[in-house]
Amino acid sequence: MFPIPLFENRRCGVGGSQRRRRGRLHALLMTANKCVVALNWLSGHTAAIVGPPSHPLHADVRARVLDLCFTEAGNKDAPSAGAALCKLLRGGSCYDTESTNTTLVSFRSDRVAVPSNLEGAPLIADVLPGDASLYLDDIRERMLLPPDDVNHEDIPKPYLDPALVHNRRDCKKFFRSMIELGLFKILGSGEALNHVGLFFVEKKNGMMRMVVDARVPNRFFRKPPGVRLATSECFSKFEIPLPEG
Repeated sequence: MFPIPLFENRRCGVGGSQRRRRGRLHALLMTANKCVVALNWLSGHTAAIVGPPSHPLHADVRARVLDLCFTEAGNKDAPSAGAALCKLLRGGSCYDTESTNTTLVSFRSDRVAVPSNLEGAPLIADVLPGDASLYLDDIRERMLLPPDDVNHEDIPKPYLDPALVHNRRDCKKFFRSMIELGLFKILGSGEALNHVGLFFVEKKNGMMRMVVDARVPNRFFRKPPGVRLATSECFSKFEIPLPEG
């Protein structure tokens, strides 16, 4: 059904009370069009199309958007962008959007930041210190929760970028490239223990960072041991002697 066409929003030269009514309608349609643009963006479509509905669901969606914009106009209790994202993801946002300036972006294959190859990349078991490698050697006892302690209530649905959901060709092409690179692995029927989601956030250089939504499998793991990290003040006091000569 995507992309959803925008509302036509033309201004006419009128005066008096009619001008004020036209102005309110113009502002309402502008807000509704912003919502339609956002819905299209979430589905991976960025082109703005203006015109009548061309899909059986277009009229229903546009009527719902227009009704919400009208009823919520001037609402001081409207949710923030971060709260709206959490509601969209059913309360399962992986990022604190209020404090990290994280920008969720729609998938584009040419902007995903991944290495060209994995040549020379070590296995994690080869670089971990001895005491930490014990966790991998005994994963069931040291890392996984006992079955009776796993919380099976309110399990979130993994979030998958709508651009991948609605474009099977791009989705298959992307996953095939990840498999060939060695970042993804094909499992046989019944081998997967859990399902994860996949989405992307914008990096400072304009590229996209791939993020795995692992909230569901994380429920099966124990809480990790605490880590004490140095503060910025600590790093500022480092003194490194220069070699003589």
